[in-house]
Amino acid sequence: MAEFGIATVADGDVLLNATTGFQTTLGVPNVVFTIYRDNQPIVNAGASGLSVLAIQPVTISYLDLNVPAGYHAYSLGAANNSTNILLNTASVTGPVTFSGVSTG
Repeated sequence: MAEFGIATVADGDVLLNATTGFQTTLGVPNVVFTIYRDNQPIVNAGASGLSVLAIQPVTISYLDLNVPAGYHAYSLGAANNSTNILLNTASVTGPVTFSGVSTG
């Protein structure tokens, strides 16, 4: 959904913030939002749908500790984690914001 790159110092930290949402299109979906560093998942946040067509806002803040020195790619993804994804569907809504601040 969104991505950016950031440089870090040895054993530095990165404060990550993401805002997005999803709209229930059928049933009661369970949506999992995942933040990745260098294509490896580092944190998940789940949310369940409300009534059909309701928009559910999602905000994620995460402090990625002791990040190795260098340039890192961070990305944000979403997946339907429902038991039956054919009867429980959702669409991502925007705007999507995803940012980070490196501290050392």
